[in-house]
Amino acid sequence: MKRPFPVALRYLGYPILILAWALAARLVWEQTFLSWERGPQMVGFSLMHSSIGPLLVIGLLSGLLWVVGVLVAALVTRNLSDKIVVMQLLGYALAWCVLAVPYGLWQRLFINNFPPAQAAKFFTYAAATGDLRTVKAFLARGVEINVQTQNGTALHGAAVEGELDVIEFLLAQGADVNALNAYGDSPLANAAEARERATETQGLLAKHGGTLIRGSKEQRDRAISEQVRKDIEQMDKARSAR
Repeated sequence: MKRPFPVALRYLGYPILILAWALAARLVWEQTFLSWERGPQMVGFSLMHSSIGPLLVIGLLSGLLWVVGVLVAALVTRNLSDKIVVMQLLGYALAWCVLAVPYGLWQRLFINNFPPAQAAKFFTYAAATGDLRTVKAFLARGVEINVQTQNGTALHGAAVEGELDVIEFLLAQGADVNALNAYGDSPLANAAEARERATETQGLLAKHGGTLIRGSKEQRDRAISEQVRKDIEQMDKARSAR
């Protein structure tokens, strides 16, 4: 004989579902609309430093205990006929699926929404993070392979992170192996400071004609001062927009 399913689990499911989707919606907003406006984001960083961020994360993780409770109750009562609880379970699982979508996939889905300046930043960002699919997508969209951002070209970004597959692809597509960034450094100079696979990265760039070029202290100081000025202007614009 089936026992009645605990109605308390249904009522508990509502706040858990709300908190899970509030977190999902916020992070999707950061990875789409906010990214289109401001460029690459430290997704979730500002949220976790707000008053509501930890609450949303706790709500999401508490949902795992709720799911366990629902499954245990279903086994004990041999009854999971509560359609609302089933819909809550599906909604909670879908929220996790949305949260699991990689940053690069959002960029590829909405690639035409990026203005040129942000497209260039995300192209370099994708190269630095080893996201070859997104690198190819921005190239196909028309981003120039040697476009310069504040940290240099996409090849500079891939070199400093030791992303060998991306480096090989960019070079095959005609990337300038000796392009200089705002600091006067070549990709090979960046590769010398690579966080991983520094030796392999330097060897690959040298094989394709890469030269070790470092900018002067004066050039570096000018580039830093210019970047600080731009950052201050951007913060002032963000404040005035609020």
